Amino acid sequence: MGIDLSPPPSVASSSSLRPRLPWPTWVCAGSVFLLLLAVSSRYGFHRDELYFITAGRHLEWGYVDQPPLTPAIAGVVDLWPGQITPTALRLIPAMSASAVVVLTGLLARRFGGQRIAVTSASVFAAISGFFLAVGHLLSTTTFDVLIWLGVALLLAAMIDGVSPRWWLGIGVLLGFGILNKYTVVSLVVALAIGLLLTPQRRLLLNPWPWVSA
Repeated sequence: MGIDLSPPPSVASSSSLRPRLPWPTWVCAGSVFLLLLAVSSRYGFHRDELYFITAGRHLEWGYVDQPPLTPAIAGVVDLWPGQITPTALRLIPAMSASAVVVLTGLLARRFGGQRIAVTSASVFAAISGFFLAVGHLLSTTTFDVLIWLGVALLLAAMIDGVSPRWWLGIGVLLGFGILNKYTVVSLVVALAIGLLLTPQRRLLLNPWPWVSA
């Protein structure tokens, strides 16, 4: 007996990049942001954050252990008036963690999930110890998670019929990804293999993925 892997008509026929999310998703995202902001000053800087601040003050195209994006973000925060504080440095990671919850809900909706499925996905993302940990501190993983989810959402949207021009969005995200953490290359390899081995290779039969590259 065959299994139909095509998305439900309500999802496949949608050309919107941002399907409507239930209100609990937004509550979860806002709660994560407020929680992380509330506990951001509970202790001092993590040793990695001190390293990023120092690297941001001596910005280079790359370092022995990572590309320059996260140190650059720390450097921008360091330019704010007054002495840099843990709360100031962790504001952007808190926003990133909040965005992860929203993107998780969007991805669940794009996969055909209805209200309860989207809400459940958002709740579990919001209470995930891993997401809360990487959203609490400034690190390369903080933005790596967000970039991977963004790429997955754009690709799923194009599979559902959104304009292939969104390959350009994937290109921008992967560009930031390679400036943040080299492990994003493994995502590119995995997606390339997945596309080539499935009927979704049709997404490669237009100029946009190559312009994106």
